[in-house]
Amino acid sequence: MIKSWKWGIAIFLALLFFFTWMMPAQTPVEMVEMELVGVVGQETLEWIQLEHTGILPSLHMEKETPAYRLVMSSGNDRFFQKDGPGVGRWLMESDHDAIVLGENLVDQYFHRHDIIGEEMNFRGKTYAVVGIESNSQTITIPFDEAWENEIDWDRKTLRYRIPNEAFEEAFISRLRQEFRRFDLSVLYVVNHRHWRWSFMNIALLLIVVLLMRKLVKLVKIMGLKSREFVHNYRQTHRLKTWVQYVKENRKAFLQILRTLCFVLVYGWGVFFMCSNMEISPSLRPGNFFSLDAYRELFSRGTHQLCLNFRYGLTDFQIQVIGLWCLGILLAFFVQAMVARRERRHG
Repeated sequence: MIKSWKWGIAIFLALLFFFTWMMPAQTPVEMVEMELVGVVGQETLEWIQLEHTGILPSLHMEKETPAYRLVMSSGNDRFFQKDGPGVGRWLMESDHDAIVLGENLVDQYFHRHDIIGEEMNFRGKTYAVVGIESNSQTITIPFDEAWENEIDWDRKTLRYRIPNEAFEEAFISRLRQEFRRFDLSVLYVVNHRHWRWSFMNIALLLIVVLLMRKLVKLVKIMGLKSREFVHNYRQTHRLKTWVQYVKENRKAFLQILRTLCFVLVYGWGVFFMCSNMEISPSLRPGNFFSLDAYRELFSRGTHQLCLNFRYGLTDFQIQVIGLWCLGILLAFFVQAMVARRERRHG
C-alpha cells in the first residue's frame, strides 16, 4: 500500500507540472512586468528611459471597450513579442503619430486591407498605420500624457528586460523603491524567466530528493549483500575457487548485480534531473573548486537578503514561499485523509 505522505507529494508534483504547463508560451522569458498604480506622466516616462536605458523599458496601458481593446505603449514592444504583428511592425520609442491596428478592425476603418502607411483618424487625432496585428481587436497607439489622464485605464504595466541576472532581484527591489518618488506603487512583479523555471525546479528538486532517498537505500542494501557475499567466500576460499563459489551462489550474485543496475539507473536519474534544473547565474559559484568563489556567493546572497529586508520581498519570492506553504499544507491534508481512511478499514 502506498504511504500517505507519498500521495501528498504525488499530488503536489502534479500541481507543479500543471502550473508549468499553464505558463504562457508566447511570452519571452527575458521579460519582467511591473503593474503600476498611479499617474505615470511624461516626466516619469522620460526618467525611466534615461536612467534605465539598458533594460529597454516599455510602458503598456490597457483599456477594454465593447468595440475594441485600446493599448497605449511607449514603444520597445518589438523586444517583448516573439513574432511580428502579422503585417508591418510594432511601435518604437520614436513613434508619436503611428498606430498598430487589429486585423478584425480593418473593415471598420478602411475599405481595403493593404493599409500600411495610410492615415487613420482615431479619437480626433490622425495616425499613420505601421502594422496590422493578426487575429486581434486591439488598437495600439503611442504614449500620450493627455490620454493617460482622460481615460480610466484598466491596467498600467512597465515591461523591461534585465541584461545582467546577477543583480536581478536587487534591481527589482530598488526600482520599486524609486517609484515612490513619483507617487507610483507597484501592484505586482512577474519575472517570466523565474516563473517558468521555478515550478519546474521545485518539481525536479522533489523528484531528486525521492530518488536520492531510494538511491541511498539501494547502496546500503548492495553494500550489505556484497560484504556478506565476500565474507562467505573468505570462509571457503581454501576449498573453492572464485568461479566455483559464484556458480554455486549464482542467485546471491545476481541479486547484487540487479541492485547495482538499480543504483546506476537511480544515479543517472538524479544526474538527469539536476542537469535539467535552470539555476540563476547569481546562485552559481564562479569556480566550483575554489573556496573564494563560494565565499563570494555567500556574500552576494547575504547582500541580496539585506536588500530584500530593506526594500521588501519581491512578488516572485513571496509567491514561491506561498507555493511551498501550499504544497506542505496539501501534503499534510492528503496524509490526514489517507490515514483516516486506513483507520476506518483497519
